[in-house]
Amino acid sequence: MVHLPYRDILSLGQVCRALQEFLSLRSTWIAILKSLCVEKGVYLPSYPAADMDVAQLQNAAKGTYRWGCLLKENGKKSHEDHSNTTELPHVSKVFLPGPEPPNDKRHILIPGGRYLVTADHHNLILLDLGYVGTQVRPTVVDKVSLLEPHVPDFDICDLTFRLIENDGLRIAVAADVLAKVYDIFPTSVEPRFQELGKISLFDVGICWRLSILGDRLFMKWAETIVCWNFATGRYILGPKRGRADEVICTEDLCIHFNRVSASLDVWRIPSWDDQSEAVPSTILPSLRRSHPRIQGAVPDFIIPLNCTVSSQARLRYILPSSSLHATALPLTFDVFACFDVNVDVTQPTIAYRYRLDAVWKQNPRRLVDMKLDQLATFSFPPYAPDQKFFPKGYPGPADLQIGLPSSAMIRSLIFLQNGDYPFLFKDSIYSVVLPDESGEEDPHIDAQGTGKRANAIVTHLHSYGVGVEGISLCTATGRVLYMAKLELPDGVRKEFVVDYLA
Repeated sequence: MVHLPYRDILSLGQVCRALQEFLSLRSTWIAILKSLCVEKGVYLPSYPAADMDVAQLQNAAKGTYRWGCLLKENGKKSHEDHSNTTELPHVSKVFLPGPEPPNDKRHILIPGGRYLVTADHHNLILLDLGYVGTQVRPTVVDKVSLLEPHVPDFDICDLTFRLIENDGLRIAVAADVLAKVYDIFPTSVEPRFQELGKISLFDVGICWRLSILGDRLFMKWAETIVCWNFATGRYILGPKRGRADEVICTEDLCIHFNRVSASLDVWRIPSWDDQSEAVPSTILPSLRRSHPRIQGAVPDFIIPLNCTVSSQARLRYILPSSSLHATALPLTFDVFACFDVNVDVTQPTIAYRYRLDAVWKQNPRRLVDMKLDQLATFSFPPYAPDQKFFPKGYPGPADLQIGLPSSAMIRSLIFLQNGDYPFLFKDSIYSVVLPDESGEEDPHIDAQGTGKRANAIVTHLHSYGVGVEGISLCTATGRVLYMAKLELPDGVRKEFVVDYLA
């Protein structure tokens, strides 16, 4: 019975007393928790099952469900409140010790909420915050210097990670002139960062966006994609297609989310290897010069989105970023039709949810087609005439979970008649849920398009008076890491961990 999907096990308690007794066993909830971690891409060592009682195991296993319920409960209040002070009620808030962090410091809360990776101008650090449900007590697992003789100050561009075998974490960090990749195994006797490779670049001022796929690190900037195999020490430049934040690499595919043509352009990555070259032992010359580049600019597949947007709107994408969903298909993503901040419109922000999958032929395994389905359409009605919603673009893609319901992050702007502070912003969570069986939905929802009619529930995380500069969200536990100024405009920048679930 423990091999059943965890959703089926959760519903068994309504059947009979014997099954209720089964659901009171620690072994049952350990099995449910393991199943959830596999399905959701959650880092299993976040939960020390041997030290947790049944109630703690139950809370951990029900984390995503409880998070969804919390958002639904507070979404209506967030919509009805016009004071701009509504925020999601929290259980605890703990400030991290240390000096004021630089404004470009990066944070990643590993799914599960226990481990936090940070990178600043000098060091890469792994912290153990303690598992959710206990008091946050940050302890350093390991720390490594990022500096090199030719890099006196590591100006952080991006930080990313992937879960790997044997409960390991693969972490990549980049400055404008240097990128490094590390492995670390937090559950080992003496966890240490193990450097897998580094690549030195000449292009000062570039702000790279990173993604890891196996032994490859993809570094994206403007129209440039660097595909670096840190295991073989070879590299190649990918296709020149669009902005860096519109590319995701998954399952040996490079997918460009094209804003201009409203389509997806797909390339097969393995075909790039034969054209790659060895990375020089010295600093890699400027990428504006001649370098090995994949042959042929035409994608292997071009897939139209088939969505209708206003001529005044621009497409923006929210792409998956969790450890599981960015490395396997199918993947779910949202498309926003956003109006620029200087466009005077009162129309709601329209969004579309899609699922992308690949069609493979076996023996030998090869890609034969791509399949794109529109799952739902939904909109974000303004809470005030001068309010607009935008996908959260900093510090990285939102944590978009597969399927319905799910949640991701957006930023809402309120425009002010003030020369010094033209607008205020608030980070929010939006959940996309299907109407109930009766077909009822909130009157403010204006779902459109060919996909299923869906509801968008928006829940504010903080008030407009908080200057959030960095944020990392774990939807499996309702834990959020903030870097923010609590008093605007000149308050001290602080890092703190907020738990929204007990």
